[in-house]
Amino acid sequence: MKRQRAPLGELCNLTKGTSAISKTRSGPYPLVTTGDEHKTADAFQFDEAAVCIPLISSTGHGHASLKRVHYQTGKFALANLLAAAIVKDPSVMSAAFLARYLAFTKDRLIVPLMTGAANMSISVARLATIPVEFPPLAKQERIVGLLDEVDELRKLRANADRRAADFAPALFHALFGRHINSPAVLISVDGTVTPPGWRWCRLTEVARLATGHTPSRGVPGYWNGDIPWISLTDIRELDGKVAVSTAQAVTEEGIENSSAVKLPKATVCLSRTASIGFVTAMGREMCTSQDFVNWVCGDKLDPIYLMSALMQAREYLRSLASGSTHKTIYFPTVKQFSVLVPPRPLQEEFVNRITEVRALEAKQNTNREHLDCLFESLLYLAFQGEL
Repeated sequence: MKRQRAPLGELCNLTKGTSAISKTRSGPYPLVTTGDEHKTADAFQFDEAAVCIPLISSTGHGHASLKRVHYQTGKFALANLLAAAIVKDPSVMSAAFLARYLAFTKDRLIVPLMTGAANMSISVARLATIPVEFPPLAKQERIVGLLDEVDELRKLRANADRRAADFAPALFHALFGRHINSPAVLISVDGTVTPPGWRWCRLTEVARLATGHTPSRGVPGYWNGDIPWISLTDIRELDGKVAVSTAQAVTEEGIENSSAVKLPKATVCLSRTASIGFVTAMGREMCTSQDFVNWVCGDKLDPIYLMSALMQAREYLRSLASGSTHKTIYFPTVKQFSVLVPPRPLQEEFVNRITEVRALEAKQNTNREHLDCLFESLLYLAFQGEL
């Protein structure tokens, strides 16, 4: 079917928002802003379907960008940093289709029209010149329906991912945390209570403490090898997971000519600077930067249990950091760590159940990636006139 083309200003009435975010009193109506989450307002400006387009760059500092376009229906207020596009003839253009179209084409059609020095922006007048290509209304509605169905599946998958992520701390609490009156890792265990057969151990008594190092950046031969090197760049993504790859890797030469050491699979790594308290376990032989303290567990301590215990104690561990400029947990403090050691069979029960959940998460990740690819493919086909 032939696609039509018209300027946005011909298809829609464009009205700038009137609500100053800092001065708008909260109330029963959504207040659409440039952010992902809406605020609220005590009065509304619109009572219809609208495409809400930010007029200012998302990043500023002389750089033009646009993170999102909102689709809003019903009574709502609009921040004065956005403009609402109200379709003039709903028999020609679907507001929901327009929102999808502008969200998909924003980097190509809207961002290049932004001007300015420090704070780049686009005027309502220039916004009106943006060309919109669209098929007949029936096809617009079909496209929106397909995209909404896939988007709903993606939301369900995201909810499942969040529930899976919450499982590990909930299971740790059920098996261990509810039996003690403290974090599972402490400096002093005075006054703590544990069930029979459980005990507190100095962590260095049940695991070997190791550190890391950064080979010289000035020697190219030390880098881009085949030995994964965990750094602060990786740790937020790896938090609570088994690390199988890293952003950077070093060579044998880099190890031999620095204080870096190769550590065995299952070594538990805790960030002690900057991203304090984030923790991972090595999925293969690796090394780390000096920003980590590492433990090679002995027979009495399962590494996945230790990783979870450190996560459960995260806020407490962060309170141990010191320093005026950059907070750090220093080695004398680390050497005082004591860890709760439940019977090994109970640790293994915990690990087995976590392993099952991790396997489920891996399948969910694959499904999510497939859904994301499907969604992107549908967007491309829809707005290239091939759907």
